[in-house]
Amino acid sequence: MTPLPRPADEVRTDDDRDVQVDHDDGAWHPRPAAPGGFGAWLEVVVAANPFYLISACLVLYGLHGTFQDPGMALDRWLLFGMLQGYTLLIATAAVVLVRFGRVWDDARSVILIIVLLLLATSVSLDEMVAEHLESGASFVIVGLGLAMLFSEVVMRASRIRLPILYRLPYHLILTVFYLYPILLGTLLADAVETLRFERLAWAHALYPVAAGAAFCALIPAIRRGPGYVAKNGTPWAWPQFPWSLYVIAGAGVVFRVWLGPISYWSAPVGTNPFGPWLLAPLVLVAAVLLLEIAREGRRVKLERLALLLPPSALVLAFPGAPESLAPEASFLPHLLAVGAAPALVVTLLAAAFYLFALVRGARGAEIGLIAALALLAVVGGSTVDLRSLVAPRAAPVALIGVFQAAMLVRDRRSWRALASAAALILALTIGLRGTWLTAGHGTIPVHALVGATLALGLLFRDALARRLEDAGTIGLGALFAAGVIAGRKILPDLPAPLFPIHAAALLVAVGALWWVRRNPIALWVTLADLVIWSGRGTLEAYRFLDRPDRPRGASFVFWGLVFFAVAALVSFIKSGKHRGMVAAIGRLIEPPAPRGREASETGA
Repeated sequence: MTPLPRPADEVRTDDDRDVQVDHDDGAWHPRPAAPGGFGAWLEVVVAANPFYLISACLVLYGLHGTFQDPGMALDRWLLFGMLQGYTLLIATAAVVLVRFGRVWDDARSVILIIVLLLLATSVSLDEMVAEHLESGASFVIVGLGLAMLFSEVVMRASRIRLPILYRLPYHLILTVFYLYPILLGTLLADAVETLRFERLAWAHALYPVAAGAAFCALIPAIRRGPGYVAKNGTPWAWPQFPWSLYVIAGAGVVFRVWLGPISYWSAPVGTNPFGPWLLAPLVLVAAVLLLEIAREGRRVKLERLALLLPPSALVLAFPGAPESLAPEASFLPHLLAVGAAPALVVTLLAAAFYLFALVRGARGAEIGLIAALALLAVVGGSTVDLRSLVAPRAAPVALIGVFQAAMLVRDRRSWRALASAAALILALTIGLRGTWLTAGHGTIPVHALVGATLALGLLFRDALARRLEDAGTIGLGALFAAGVIAGRKILPDLPAPLFPIHAAALLVAVGALWWVRRNPIALWVTLADLVIWSGRGTLEAYRFLDRPDRPRGASFVFWGLVFFAVAALVSFIKSGKHRGMVAAIGRLIEPPAPRGREASETGA
């Protein structure tokens, strides 16, 4: 048969349904038609070849059951040796499959099983490290050396080229996986001797952080792009190679996080102090790696997934009250005692992630950062659930204001300026609550917010600016109405002469807005304020005349004047003269000429 030439711009694969690779001549040949019925099922089983994985699972389960026997409990060195021997057998199979059989599908499964066995070897030494620290640590160091040696030998013998920026993080992950239990064993021995478990609790909480930092070492390799591993000596394409290795390693780290409190904590038999909050840092690390992959390959959906992972980490970080978490409570209180609640730590890490995503140019990262800072304002060092949220704090809110102000340098839009001003005013209100600034139900901050809204509406020229000007004008009218109607109730200690001064200043400001800007909203607010002030003056005059010490007929004279004004108004309307006045007002409230961006859009 004449071989079909392989297209230069395509990647060879053994998994294609229509072609198969002949690694001897480097060309693609048509794959024989698949048989039907039982033959089809048999071909699927043969192609997948799950028997290596079944073998590994049976061997691991059998060794676990064997060495759980009390008579074999002390022969941990034998378990270590048998695991190393089986790993060597599997590694030999991988080399043979690649070098002589060129069965890459099976070789891929075997290589992943090797990684799984290397991690399982470390876990098998936990009991030895916990009970006999010095000898256990020696075995761990030997195991780490063998794990690195097996990995390098298999890759070199199979002619698999794993670039250095991927290889170094792989060995770093193995190092953390193997050596961190020595630290846990050391701290456990110290805790048992001194009956102080604080440092051991911190070590358990920081293990996911240390493992996550090892995974973050992959970022330089990710930024090199898929082409960095294109010539890897295998038919596997990115991301199948090399990310399948790190997925298995990540699963091993999760298992280690779950198993660590069982092996290195003085919990009652049959209980596990593990809490889901321990996995939150790993979720954030996954978000970082996915974001880097998405930004490098411009994968929008993957980027959105990365930005959605931190909220799930935050959900894990609220474990609930310690008294409701019987086994978890064994070392969570040690963290709460020093104000290091998982919710607080993970919220800080989430804010750092969104800041990193914003620097990387991810769309939507800004919203995440603002949300994280807002949550940080109410999450404290003892927060474990929604009931233990703290009173709002000023610093995170002020950071939102400063952040929006900084963003104005490159994006001069009025909504950013309003968000910055509102956040800074709110931060001052929170920080100075209970002082003169917040007296009178927050009168000063409300005035400041209305003033800022109006000022930004006048300063900016985008589409939102006109709406802000209208909102600020209405806000001035609302402040005038509140001061005239209920000013004495809101600020009972304010000297009486200041109320009319305040009302007059607001009325002049609104009137000036109408006179200068010809904004119809300002005219209507001015008229409404005049009506409110007239009504308030009328009411005060009636109360003055209706006092017991006033002549009995004074109130009747008052009402007589009121009805005279009503009669004069009715006569004016009947005369038809009001139509000219209405027309004049209509000319006065004609909309102003378009400004800035609005003018350009209208002209377009």
